[in-house]
Amino acid sequence: MPFEAKLNPNYEANPQVGEVYAFRSLYFVMSDVEYYPYEVFIVSPYWELASHEDLIADGKDRRWVVESLVRYVRDELLSVALKMDDIPAKDVEIMKNYIDKGEPLPEERTGLSYIEGMGSYQEMFREKERERSIALSAVGVASEDRE
Repeated sequence: MPFEAKLNPNYEANPQVGEVYAFRSLYFVMSDVEYYPYEVFIVSPYWELASHEDLIADGKDRRWVVESLVRYVRDELLSVALKMDDIPAKDVEIMKNYIDKGEPLPEERTGLSYIEGMGSYQEMFREKERERSIALSAVGVASEDRE
């Protein structure tokens, strides 16, 4: 089933925790909107590739894997990103507590454990997501540096 994005051409900076956005082929969920730039967690519709460090969460429209990869985004990126779905704020809070406080993730909502360096699908997926998602934080920085 293809995604149906909800594009808002009149974007106003008012992101909410739990909103899932797509920018190019990257997906992210808003995890902290109190401080700017906004903190986000990388998410993916490929929840079958979740590892033991990821949380599987059901959005309004589909299932997602909330990865334990933190990035930061600016309004410039959100103004061109597509809103895809919403994940419950309580699920975002579970991941936030895992990252910030070391609280365990619910085992029934995580993916498979793997041995690092053995080339598992989960490990390869995680590394590619890490590499691809670094670009999110750079959107809008160059224009601000010139002002």
